Amino acid sequence: MSFSNMMISRLTKWKKISTTLFPPVYQQHKASLSSGSATAYIRKKSVPIPSAPGVPEPMVVQKSSDNFHLVGLRAFKEIKEAVEHMKDLNEKFKVDIKNNQLTIDTGAKGAFIFNLIEETQLLQVQSPYSGLFEYQYNPKENTWLSIVDNHDMRGLVTRDFVRYYVGCPKF
Repeated sequence: MSFSNMMISRLTKWKKISTTLFPPVYQQHKASLSSGSATAYIRKKSVPIPSAPGVPEPMVVQKSSDNFHLVGLRAFKEIKEAVEHMKDLNEKFKVDIKNNQLTIDTGAKGAFIFNLIEETQLLQVQSPYSGLFEYQYNPKENTWLSIVDNHDMRGLVTRDFVRYYVGCPKF
């Protein structure tokens, strides 16, 4: 079975499960006719859209760009400190923070790029191995969680570094 067929099968199965677990909710809305002589009731269907089973809803960050910027810079500092000890163990390992971007240049193997996107209040992580991911800050857990499946950003970074470099980030 191809990957796309597998995903279609899973989505179809999830749709069947979600409609049985979360039946549609009907709301009545009162509407008056222009003549005012009659009143009609309209049933409007609204369906709750749940998150995947076992995945908590993403947290909404306060829409304060100052707060977001401070939280993002704190994340950059945490990442930089976590990989700092690995510089001596790996060739051409360079860490640089400029503006809203943290770059960990690993030489011939590529670079990890962390971007703070203030418009959407997301942290984008570009890994030379795993690709592009976007994370939203969760203040309750004090961590950055994926907007797709809520995995912790530190897990992805740790996995990629352990797999391809000497040493392990110290988060």
